[in-house]
Amino acid sequence: MPYIYRRGELYAAFGKRQTLGVWARDPRCPVSRQALYIRVRIKGLSIREAFALGEQVYTNPHPPCMLTLLGMTKEIKEWAVDPRCPVSLNTIRRRLRNGWPHTEAVLTPNYEGRLAKKRGPLRKLFTAWGEAKTAEEWSKDSRGKVSAKLIRARISTGFTPEEAVSLPKSVRRPSKKRKMVNAWGETKTIPEWARDSRARVTADVIRSRIRNGYSGEDAMSLPKSARRPQRENKQKRR
Repeated sequence: MPYIYRRGELYAAFGKRQTLGVWARDPRCPVSRQALYIRVRIKGLSIREAFALGEQVYTNPHPPCMLTLLGMTKEIKEWAVDPRCPVSLNTIRRRLRNGWPHTEAVLTPNYEGRLAKKRGPLRKLFTAWGEAKTAEEWSKDSRGKVSAKLIRARISTGFTPEEAVSLPKSVRRPSKKRKMVNAWGETKTIPEWARDSRARVTADVIRSRIRNGYSGEDAMSLPKSARRPQRENKQKRR
C-alpha cells in the first residue's frame, strides 16, 4: 500500500515527537531537509536511522570518458574545446560509439554543414597543374579567372580543375551531347540554326518541332503560327 503523507505528521525519536521540518532543523540532522524527507517518507527509515546514515557524498556512477591521443590523456569535454579539434562534443561521442579510434574521432574534420559554418569552411584541396590548393587560393592565383564559389560549382558539375580555374566567367562548358540538325545541305546545332538568317523562329520552337517530326527545313522556315502539313497517308478513323 503506498505511503500517504499527512500534513503535520509527527515522528518520534530521542524522546521527542516532532514534524520532519523541525527534525530537519535539529543540529543532529546531517543532511538537508529534502534529503531527510527522502530518507523518511520515501525510503521508510526512522529518524534515528536517517540521522545515522550521516552525510553521504553523491558519486557519479558513470566515470568521465578519458581519451588518449597526441601523447596526452584528457577528458572528452576537454578535447572538444581543444583548438586542434574541428568537431563538436556530440560528434566525438557518436564516433566513439561507432568504433572510431580516439585520434580519428577527435581530429577528423566534419562534413560541411552547421558545424562547418560555425568554425569556418573546410579546406578542401583541388589539384590543377600539379599543385593542390583550396578554391579560395585558386581564385587569388594569377591563373584564376573566377571566384572560389564558382570554382566549386564548376568542379561539382564535371569541370576539370584547370577548366574551373582558368575559364572566364562567361564561358560555359559545351555539352557532350548536342543535337545536330541537317537542313539545306548543312549541319548545325539548334542554337546556331536559330541565329541563321533563314530561321524564322526561336531555338525552343525549332527544338520542339524537331521532336515532333518536322524536317530541318520546315522546323526553321515555317512561321511560328504555321502548322505542320498533314500527311496524305494518314490513317482513317475507325
